[in-house]
Amino acid sequence: MQGFLESASAILAQSERRVETAAQNVSNVATPGYKRKVDFAELVQGSTTLSSFADLKAGKEVETGSMTDLAITGDGFFAVKSGDETLYTRHGQLRRDGEGRLVTEAGMALQGADGGDIAIGEGAFEIGSDGTVLQNGSPVARIAITGFADLAMLDDAGGGLLRAAAGASGEPASGTIRQGAYEASNVSTGDEMVTIMESLRRAESAQRLTSPRPACSRRSGRWTSSPTISPISTRPPSSGRRCASRSWCRRHRPRAARPGRRRRRG
Repeated sequence: MQGFLESASAILAQSERRVETAAQNVSNVATPGYKRKVDFAELVQGSTTLSSFADLKAGKEVETGSMTDLAITGDGFFAVKSGDETLYTRHGQLRRDGEGRLVTEAGMALQGADGGDIAIGEGAFEIGSDGTVLQNGSPVARIAITGFADLAMLDDAGGGLLRAAAGASGEPASGTIRQGAYEASNVSTGDEMVTIMESLRRAESAQRLTSPRPACSRRSGRWTSSPTISPISTRPPSSGRRCASRSWCRRHRPRAARPGRRRRRG
């Protein structure tokens, strides 16, 4: 019985976790470059736990015509600087700050192939497919497109950002840059709503398994709560004359039908 209760509690916890993850994905459906989180079950020391990873499938490219919006076609990530830490993202909706640097909405500076910040002076500029930044016809910088041989070494850092695990080293990727567009999130609202509904159904089933079922008292004939665990629904029958076990109790046993008298036709 104890193992039964533990299994039902685990189902409730996993369902709650899946609902939270799906809700987080839906809340970031409009975040450029966001990668949806996916939960999966794994066996750890004899018990099943949920872990998550980022689905790195590319999202749709949105055309904007803005000079500071960039999208990567193919493999690779933009490298951005957050303090002393380098993070990676497909978020290419950038802006030019007061120092002329290309930065994300959070102020993280886009990194160049030489490891420094991408700084552009005032005026128009063009970015080639290989990441070369041209201003007044002259190259001024080159944007880094970083790839990883093992994408499992990238951990979700939130907000469409990825963090390389210890020991993981990036290398130049084969992707190309498209100016005037950015990559949208790869979240499908319909798929996430299906996940939420399925998780709620599993949680409801687990809740029924751990809920006490009513039993019929032989003395009073009233419905009372029984500590017995049963997968049967806790709702009493509509007639109110049968126990939750669907067998007739002594008090509510049906009376024998009396034989009716037939009238003779005159």
